[in-house]
Amino acid sequence: MPDPIRCVIADDEPPARRLLRRFLDDRGDVVVAAEASNGREAVDAIRLSSPDVVFLDVSMPELNGFEVLASLPADEAPLVVFVTAYDEYAVRAFEVNAVDYLLKPFESTRVDAAVDRVIAQIDRESGAARERARTALPTMPVGNERTYLRRLAVTRGERSEIIRVETIDRIEAERKYVRIWTGARSHLVRRPISLMAKILDPAVFVQVSRSAIVNVERISEIIQPAPRDCYVKLEHGVRIKVSRDYQSVVDRLMFDLG
Repeated sequence: MPDPIRCVIADDEPPARRLLRRFLDDRGDVVVAAEASNGREAVDAIRLSSPDVVFLDVSMPELNGFEVLASLPADEAPLVVFVTAYDEYAVRAFEVNAVDYLLKPFESTRVDAAVDRVIAQIDRESGAARERARTALPTMPVGNERTYLRRLAVTRGERSEIIRVETIDRIEAERKYVRIWTGARSHLVRRPISLMAKILDPAVFVQVSRSAIVNVERISEIIQPAPRDCYVKLEHGVRIKVSRDYQSVVDRLMFDLG
């Protein structure tokens, strides 16, 4: 099963939030990360939870739905499904690239259709990112060998810090970004984890889930509390779950560590 998509529900009407949450919970492939009852709460919820999509009421106190989007930097804005009792905003909603537009009172089948459109859009964006990575950042051949990333520039304001790849402990996906951990420090980089997996040396960096890559040199333990559960524990005490799709890496890790 792919990872569920994360969403925020922003609506000033509690019954509408409860109904929408029930429809989303029934699907099993959506996680409601946060709820908001006004526009300012919506902005905070989106920034804190980094959802894939926000179900956004057009008319809310403090900030309306369009003002919520205007308050977010472009690289922090999730996909949007507008939720409203009025169809007069439909044209404007699609002018700001909304994925869908739900009219109240809505039914579960209509919510399902909106979620399916969101998933399709996420898949299209992921495919486009993979294609850009393939064409723009190929692994450069040297004879019959391949070379991999050795240094990475992380921009902070006017400065760029150079990180040596061997100092990286783990990499975790955060939507369109990755968080790169070097000891207790972390760096947020706008680059998909699928690209990082491609340009890092697989002999050193192993992807253990869709959202995590670990440096095998930092692994101190492999923990299997149950036949289908597995974790890798890093030197600093952090435990990372190995997802079922990546269970085959456990045998390799055990061999490397042995």
